[in-house]
Formats: sequence, structure tokens, C-alpha cells
Amino acid sequence: MNEIYPLALTKVEWKVFVDVVQRGLGFSPTRGLDACHLNVADPAAFLGSLDMENNPLDALRDLFNCGHKHFCVSFIGLFDEDLVLLLNKTNLTIHWRQHKKTFVTILTGTMDAWISAVLSACKISEDYELRRVMNIVLASFEQVGFREIFSKFTKKQLPDGTFTL
Repeated sequence: MNEIYPLALTKVEWKVFVDVVQRGLGFSPTRGLDACHLNVADPAAFLGSLDMENNPLDALRDLFNCGHKHFCVSFIGLFDEDLVLLLNKTNLTIHWRQHKKTFVTILTGTMDAWISAVLSACKISEDYELRRVMNIVLASFEQVGFREIFSKFTKKQLPDGTFTL
């Protein structure tokens, strides 16, 4: 069975980010974090601050926010060949090594690419295994604080145990 696990997230140098924006624009790009109760330790805080507008929830919810192109996420998985072929149709960067019938696979993409991959895979017309794996990816995003990104979408549970958006 196919398995997937979170591996890496963009890590910000807060001191540098805040200092440069403050010197260049005259305000802190993190001013809006307190108002919406986002902790700087939360990965969503940086993603919500990247547009430097101090409206982090709006930034996270805006699927076309430029900040989504500057934040990278990696997952690692044990996949079968069929799933690797399906994942190659996404905008994610894929690296794999095969051993027998198992592919140890690293998937990396900007948040922009992950949003696209999750939304396209979480459809009833998509392959069950691809949808199941992207359901796990979405659950991982929600667990680390990215639930606002997908807050405009409603999950519809399917009889096979997966959901669509």
C-alpha cells in the first residue's frame, strides 16, 4: 500500500525578514500575526506574512497569493509504479529510487504547486490511490496550520473512505 509522510518545510530567518522589511517599508511584516493569533513558530505564519500586507488570513486564503510561490514543502513516500506515474502529471518535483516494486519517492513543490495537486487529485474522477494520498497530504497541511488555505472548500466523504473537495 502507498504511504506518504511530511519531510520538510521552508524555514524562515525571522530576524532577517522582519529587519529588511522594516527598513525597506517602514513596518513589520508580522504586525498582523498577533491579531489573528498566528504564532511565528507556526509555518503558516511565514506563508501568511510573505505578501507583506499584514493580513495573514487573507494571504493564506488567497489561492493566487504570490507568497505561495515562495514557500516549499516536501513529502517522502513509499509508492507503487502506478502512483508514481500519476504523480508525474502534477507540477511537483519528483525524485525516486526503485527497489523491487517499491519506489522511495520525494515530492517537493511550492505551496502553489501543492494546492494545484491537491485540488486536482481530490476529485471523484481521479484514481483512488492518488486521491487517498492527497487526502493525507491535505490532512498534514491542516495539522501544521495550513487549514486556512483550503477553507473555501468543502470535503465530501466518499464510500471508499476518501473525500473530494
